[in-house]
Amino acid sequence: MDTPTPILYIIHTAAKGGAEVMLYNLIKCLDRKRFKPHLLVIYNKNGDPNFFDSLNIPILKIYRRPKTLGIGLLIKTVLFIRKINPTIVHTHLFGGDTWGRIAAILAKVPVIITTEHSTNLKETRLQRVIKKILSQKTKRITAISQSVKEFSVKMDSIFQDRLRVIPNGVDTQFYSPSKRKLFPRYIISIGRLVEEKGFDVLIGAFEKAQTRHSEIKLYIVGEGPSDQNLKQLVKDRNLSQSVSFLGYRDEVKKLLGGAEIYVQTSKVEGLGISILEAMATGLPVIATQVGGIPEVIRNQYNGILIEPNNTEDLSQAINMLLENRPFAQRIGRTARKTVVEKYSLKTMVSRYEKLYFDEIISYRERDKGKRKRKKRVDA
Repeated sequence: MDTPTPILYIIHTAAKGGAEVMLYNLIKCLDRKRFKPHLLVIYNKNGDPNFFDSLNIPILKIYRRPKTLGIGLLIKTVLFIRKINPTIVHTHLFGGDTWGRIAAILAKVPVIITTEHSTNLKETRLQRVIKKILSQKTKRITAISQSVKEFSVKMDSIFQDRLRVIPNGVDTQFYSPSKRKLFPRYIISIGRLVEEKGFDVLIGAFEKAQTRHSEIKLYIVGEGPSDQNLKQLVKDRNLSQSVSFLGYRDEVKKLLGGAEIYVQTSKVEGLGISILEAMATGLPVIATQVGGIPEVIRNQYNGILIEPNNTEDLSQAINMLLENRPFAQRIGRTARKTVVEKYSLKTMVSRYEKLYFDEIISYRERDKGKRKRKKRVDA
């Protein structure tokens, strides 16, 4: 591996979410002496194809037209692959996984890798069939948590021996504890404004908690199709003076640094990067006991776990942290320790680099064996 190995990353981005952040950080920190990254971004009308521009790598952006078979998209992807001739194609999210893997197979890419980011119960039967078929042509499939791995085996019928867990990681030097201001005191939650994130539950629990803590505010960071419904809910509950929708923010470090509590009310979750960022900042975190979250958080040790869709339990957890500062601070310290030891960005990147290196060596050994067998046949 004297010259950098070309890698093509392919992602279908519908919004700025955890998968996009994970991929951005992976490419940003990749060892450029060993690997040469390229990126293909498939996007729809709600996607932001410019999210990755600051990486300063070759990027092809392809608009995915709705209600089309995507033949043009596939042809463009195959041509781009042939142009850069990557040793590895690494795909993300369903559209990227599907078109990326089909194109990589057609272009005869030696190593195809896919990352599974979530436990998506809304997948159709056809989507699961597609994933099962394409997984047979995929050298390695990574899952961001053990729960995502188990889901992929059970629901998508992916062979367990192809799967490897590589948890998400965050920059623990960038996300670090800071001195918190006394006012305004606020709770923060970050995520796409979609039904699965359970922001309606958070708003209901916040309303209950406010009866004991009238000074507390709630900041919701993110964008999505539920935006107007959630704002109407806040208005209907007479919470407009206490709940602020901040939209998408490129920089959440300061917001996390000034918060009292981080809350994640997801109904489905692979392993939320926002949770890890909050924990790295030393915030006490309240999160739902779904997906990969219980793999990171031990209840009342480095966070508080609650059942999804439970406003009463969530409001009680909020009150407990607001009223017991020493307990909240202890949980925050332990949360940061957990992320530093197990979920750092450096650890995540090194695991992917090792995976790439192992798969390249394996491919070269297979290729060498094929050439030897061919020589014997020709002789």
